[in-house]
Amino acid sequence: WDNYKSLVSTLNARALVMAGHASSSSALYSPTAERIIQNFEQSLSHPTFFYNTTRIGSSGSTVVNTITTNVNNANKNTPQAQAGIAATFDPGTRMLTVQSKVEFFQALQGEYFLGVYLLEKAVTSAQAARTFNETHQNVLRTALHSDPFGEALASGNVAAGTVKSIQSTLTLIPSYNPANLPIASIIWKKNGTLVQVFNDSSHMTANFRALESF
Repeated sequence: WDNYKSLVSTLNARALVMAGHASSSSALYSPTAERIIQNFEQSLSHPTFFYNTTRIGSSGSTVVNTITTNVNNANKNTPQAQAGIAATFDPGTRMLTVQSKVEFFQALQGEYFLGVYLLEKAVTSAQAARTFNETHQNVLRTALHSDPFGEALASGNVAAGTVKSIQSTLTLIPSYNPANLPIASIIWKKNGTLVQVFNDSSHMTANFRALESF
């Protein structure tokens, strides 16, 4: 628990740090999170920390140090593709609209997808091995599309300079506070039967944007 809080505190401005709850008995359960975690390297431990889709460990300072080193190294690299997102919220209809634009900076080959996700910045709920409720940070709630890995961007040979724009919408349930809802995006690349975070030497192409109301 303390390891996760440390990662959010130190890496939130440089990487997408989020928590996915795959157990349906949890108040923080998300079918989207469950499906995405099934795509990760498998683990029987809870919690489990991942960097991209690779299992790092369950606890200890080594987990924090390894993930921090990976993020620091990734931020030294120039991305091969990048997503930019802008979100607006209509308080009358409670409609969230996210405009996304992805540009491929280099010629690439493969099958790519863009996932756009709704997170809760802070949620007070029970936590295992704690006698009181805790504030859970960056909790993955849902995807803004029917497939948890998003919408198709490109496949086959992708030319440098290729740009794809996608609009995603979601009607927010009454209990969601728009001010507490970061939006995250991830570019995924299909690898056989799995989908992996697309990277350039472990460069995670993901970002946060706060909601804007109109």
